[in-house]
Amino acid sequence: ELYDNVYLQALWLPFNEISGSIGSKIGQISGLQFSWFNNNFLTGTLPSEIGLLTGLYSLQSGYNSLSGTIPTEIGEMTALQLIELRNNSLYGDLPDSLLDLSNLQQLSLSYTNVSWSLPDSIGIIFPYLSILALIEVNLVGTIPDSITTIQPLQTLDLTRTGINGTIPVGPWPPSIQSLGAGGNSLTGTIPSSFGDLSSLTLLDFATNKLTGRLPESLANSSSLLLFNVRENEITGNVPQAYGSLQELSIFSISENFITGSMNFLCDARPGIQARSDCFGEIVCDCCNICCDDDNVCEFT
Repeated sequence: ELYDNVYLQALWLPFNEISGSIGSKIGQISGLQFSWFNNNFLTGTLPSEIGLLTGLYSLQSGYNSLSGTIPTEIGEMTALQLIELRNNSLYGDLPDSLLDLSNLQQLSLSYTNVSWSLPDSIGIIFPYLSILALIEVNLVGTIPDSITTIQPLQTLDLTRTGINGTIPVGPWPPSIQSLGAGGNSLTGTIPSSFGDLSSLTLLDFATNKLTGRLPESLANSSSLLLFNVRENEITGNVPQAYGSLQELSIFSISENFITGSMNFLCDARPGIQARSDCFGEIVCDCCNICCDDDNVCEFT
């Protein structure tokens, strides 16, 4: 029987239409280091016996129908570097024992119904974290300032989590490639330190309560492909320096209080997909979506 093989090191079973539950016997595979159960039809809960897999590096069971809570015993799996449980029916508070997983490099729980509060000392607890993806997870509180001290961090996605407070000023780690926290209640301004991020390709803080002006320093983010801050309370003009963003392909600033002309950006980036209040306060000949003063938007 599979579970009797104590020397088995890897279970590679994605996209196999496997049904049923993982089962408590998985804890018997004491030598297991890697498990991939993604994209199957698994149901049931994560058994507490997974805590016996103290040598497991990778726990991947995303895109299934797992339910219940994440067991406290997960904190005993101190070798874990990757947890990928997105797109399941998991719920409840994440166990405090999760904070014992100091080797964690990737944590993906997006599209589950779990709840968490990002710890204030997250930068100390998870110093090796490169991906933190928590889309539509129920988060309580703010984005901790210490998150900017995680030097390997590449992707941070807190979209539609209920997070509030301000965006940490930084400086942010230069490894950052993607920052997303749209659909929340963030306040304050866009940090000028984002301009120091030469690897940044995606910046999405749409549908928040951000104020202030667009930082001119962002023109130094030479790899930026997508910039989305629509539905905020940002004022001022689009900085002329943004015309130097040679990779910029999507630029969305509608439903703010931004005024002036964007035509310099149209000239610099032919073919750009742009969205602005060009039925109201902004001149933009290349915008393919225009909004008016009542925030009614149409394709043009």
